[in-house]
Amino acid sequence: MESHRRLDWTGLCRFALRALEEGRAKSTFDAVLVDEIQDLRPVELRFLRALVGKSPERLALYGDAGQRLYAGGVTLSALGIDVRGRSHVLRLNYRTTEQIRRAADSILEAGAAVNDASTAARPRAPPAACTRSNQ
Repeated sequence: MESHRRLDWTGLCRFALRALEEGRAKSTFDAVLVDEIQDLRPVELRFLRALVGKSPERLALYGDAGQRLYAGGVTLSALGIDVRGRSHVLRLNYRTTEQIRRAADSILEAGAAVNDASTAARPRAPPAACTRSNQ
């Protein structure tokens, strides 16, 4: 796509990230809040991190590794996003009833549609939120 001067979403994030890193663009955001981060690719997450510049506490990320669309294998810290001491695991699920979760887990245990190791471990992987701990 880039050869035709067109970019897909990931390419646009890569272009914007490069502009921020090279000083050709400046973020105007006070804070960045993102839900469903499990569906983002590494360059997209690096772009979001770059939007908050030298204030990583202004980046709030929310996601559920059990709902991942793309293969994992990358950590937030490898992308320059340090959540140590600022993350929180949600223990109560408000979106799915226990009956629906058990039915889905039984299908996964039977071997249907397991994409990676994190999906297989879903019953032990509750939704997680990464946010500031002092608020």
